[in-house]
Amino acid sequence: SLATLEDEQGKGLATEVLRRLISRAGEFDVDDIYLMAEATDWLVDFYRGRGFEVDFTVVSYRGGDWDELFE
Repeated sequence: SLATLEDEQGKGLATEVLRRLISRAGEFDVDDIYLMAEATDWLVDFYRGRGFEVDFTVVSYRGGDWDELFE
């Protein structure tokens, strides 16, 4: 996971970390990098702005007790 403290956001820190991780992955002949972000989240735009694209989406259940799902 990658996160930036709210007070430090907008300074390019996450972009630089991501750039270095991509560069490092290239040293190991990595062809594909997958990131996970909420579909409605601003992170999708953040990653798109850095060359990533949405490859697929997943629908998942979050919250509540599992045994109460189908009551």
